Amino acid sequence: MFIGKLVCFAVLLSHALLIESDNFVECSKNHTPDGNGYVTSSLVFQRFPEPALVPWPKQITADNQYLELGGQHGLQCILIEESSWASCGHLAILLANEVAAITNIRLQVVNESSQRSFSRPCIRLQISRPTLPPRGTQTLFDASHLVINSTGVTVSANGYGGLVSGTATLIQALEHTNDVDWIGPNGTRGTTQWNCSTPVHWRIPYLDVNDGAEFGYRGAMVDAARAVLTLTQLKQYVVVCRMYKLDALHIHFSDDDAFTWPSTAFPQLSNKSTHAYTLAEMQELAAFARVRGVMIVGEIDVPGHSTGIVHAAPDLFAFNSTPTLGIIDLTSAAVIGRVQTIYDEIAAVFPSPFVHIGGDEVNFGALERVPEVQDFIKSKNYSSVTDVYRNFIAEMDAYATARGRTLHVWEGFAPSSGQSGRSTQPASNVSINPTSGITVQPFDCYYYPPPQLAEDGYHIVNSAWSPLYVANGHGEATELIYRWNPYLFGEVHDHLSWWRVATEHRSAVVGVEMAVWSTGGVDTLAALAERVPAMSDRSWNPMAMRTYADFLSRYAATNAKLQVLLPVAPPPPPAPKPTPGGTFAPQAGACRDQNGQHGQRLEHNGKILFSACRDRCIALGERCDAYDIDGQPPEPRTDPYVAWCGVWGMTLNASDASGYNGTFTFVNDGTGTRVCHGSPAAGSKNTCYPRPPLC
Repeated sequence: MFIGKLVCFAVLLSHALLIESDNFVECSKNHTPDGNGYVTSSLVFQRFPEPALVPWPKQITADNQYLELGGQHGLQCILIEESSWASCGHLAILLANEVAAITNIRLQVVNESSQRSFSRPCIRLQISRPTLPPRGTQTLFDASHLVINSTGVTVSANGYGGLVSGTATLIQALEHTNDVDWIGPNGTRGTTQWNCSTPVHWRIPYLDVNDGAEFGYRGAMVDAARAVLTLTQLKQYVVVCRMYKLDALHIHFSDDDAFTWPSTAFPQLSNKSTHAYTLAEMQELAAFARVRGVMIVGEIDVPGHSTGIVHAAPDLFAFNSTPTLGIIDLTSAAVIGRVQTIYDEIAAVFPSPFVHIGGDEVNFGALERVPEVQDFIKSKNYSSVTDVYRNFIAEMDAYATARGRTLHVWEGFAPSSGQSGRSTQPASNVSINPTSGITVQPFDCYYYPPPQLAEDGYHIVNSAWSPLYVANGHGEATELIYRWNPYLFGEVHDHLSWWRVATEHRSAVVGVEMAVWSTGGVDTLAALAERVPAMSDRSWNPMAMRTYADFLSRYAATNAKLQVLLPVAPPPPPAPKPTPGGTFAPQAGACRDQNGQHGQRLEHNGKILFSACRDRCIALGERCDAYDIDGQPPEPRTDPYVAWCGVWGMTLNASDASGYNGTFTFVNDGTGTRVCHGSPAAGSKNTCYPRPPLC
C-alpha cells in the first residue's frame, strides 16, 4: 500500500504525464517493475510538493515525511567507511561545508573506525553496492543510490563520481520549511507569512533515488584566452558543474588573443600574453575541482587560432617563411613535438582521459601560400593542404593514443570523400581513424554533418551552436535548450538548420557541452548558471518528459542554493553610496551584492548600465537587491535571503522588464515603480514583493 506516499519515476509513458501544476507531478500508487529497474505505473494525483532536483533523476520515490536537520532529533554527522576514508574523506568535508553554508547547521565528519556512537541520524557515504541497472545494453555513468528515511541518509555508489552525483542530489533536496509548508487552493506552492521572528527549520524529504547519467562526458567550456577569467571565477564555474552534475570544465587556454597556460617549458608564451595564470593558481584549481568530481580539460588551440603562440615565440612555433601567420608550422616534427610538450604539462596538472587540441577554422587559403606547406605536399605526394591538415590531426591522435588518452577536436575536417557544402574541402586519402575513439565536437556543422560523423563511426560531443553556444554574452533562450535533445544539432542563426542523429547511430553521441566564448567572467557565470541546468536536465535523463514550467520551478530552488555556494573573491574597496534624486537613465544605476551590502558599481565604458544591474540580479537569484540612483537605497541590514529580486526606481517602465524569458515583471503600485524577478514561492506569477523587514 502506498496511500499518502509519492512514488515518482522519471521514465514514464508520455500519454500518462498530465502535469497539473509547476510544482506537482502525477505519481504512481500501483507500480510494476519491468525487469530493468524501471517502472510502469498507474497514476494518481498527489497534492504535496516534489523535491526540486535538477537534473531530474532516473528513478525516484519520494514520501511526504521528512528528516530534520539540527534540533534534538535531526541529522548529526557524516560517516565515512574506513575503507573509503582516503578517497572520500575530502568529499565528506565538502558536503559538511555545503550544508553549513546553506543551512547554518554544522554536521560532524567522522571516520566509522572511531567506533563513536550517535543518538541521532547521520549521513553515510559508501562505495559499495551496485546501483540502478542499465536500461537494455546502455551503461549509466556516475550512478548512485540515495536513501533518506528515519534512520538517516545513505549515499552509495561504485565510484567517486557516483558519490559526487548522489551528494549533489542531497544538497538540492534540502528544504527550508518556509518554502514548502503552505499549499494554495489550486495546489500551488507558496510561503507562509514571514517575519524576523519566524523560526527557521531545514529538512529533507524521505527519498529513494536510483540515478545515473546517459552520457559519460557532460561539460561546460569557458574562454580564458579572449576574456580575463580570474581563479575565483574558474572556481565558480566548477561549483556550477558540481551543482548540476557536469563532470568536465573545459578551459580554452589559448587563441589569437592570448596564451594563458603557464608553460614551464616555454614560459615566453605566457610572459608575452596580455593575461595568464600562474602554475600555483592552476594547481589550486585542480585540487578544488578534484574534490567536486569535476575534471579540468585544458585546450591549447592548434594549428589555427595560434597568433598568441607564434607571435610570442616565432622561432619555436611559426613557419620560417611567414612568421606572422597565426598558424603553427604543422609540417615540422619539432614544432609538433613542442606542442605535445605543452599538452603533457597540462596533463601533469589536470589529469584527464582527454587531449583537446582545438583544431578548428584553419585558414586553408593562407596555408596554400606557405612555401613549407607546398614542399611538404610534394614530399608526401599529397594533393592539397587538406591532406596536410588531416595528417596533423592523425599525428595528434596517435600522440593521444600513445599516452593512453583520447583526442578531442572541434569540427574542422570533412569526410574523406570531400565536402561540397558551406566549407568546401576536396577528397583526401589521408585517414583519420575513428576506431581510436577520436571525439569531434560539431559546433556549426559546416564541415562534417553530425549524422554522417555518427554513421562513419566517430564519437561526438554535442556542442552545437544552437542551442549550446554563448558568444559575446549572447546565447539562445533557455526555453530553446529545453526543447532540444542531445541528438539534435542546430547551426548558427544566419543559416540555421537542424541535424538529427539517427536512432541506430545514437551510441556515437558520447556527451554534451555548453560553450561560452568571448564573454567576461561575471557574464560567463550568469550564462552558465542560467543555461547549464537546462542542458543538464535534458541530457542527464532525456526521457524524463518534464515541462519547461516545471523546470523553471526546480531551477529557481537549485539556483538559490548555488548562489550561496559560489566562492567569492576578496572584496574591492567599497564604492560610493548612490545618491538618490535626479532623472533615471538606463546608464545610471548601482547594484547591491550578495551579502546585502552596498556593492561594487558595475561599469561599462565609464557608464553604469541598467542592464548590468538586471544581469546581476539574474546571476545572484534571490539574493539580489539592485536599485538605480533615482530610487531610495535599501534599508541597511536587509535580510539577504528574501525571496525577490528587483531593480528600484521612480521612473522605470514596462519595457525595462522585457527579455530574459519573461521572468521579470513591471509593477507600479503608486508607491514607486520597480522591476522584479519573481519568487519561486509565487508559482507562475512573477510577483514583486514589498521590501523585506529589518532584521
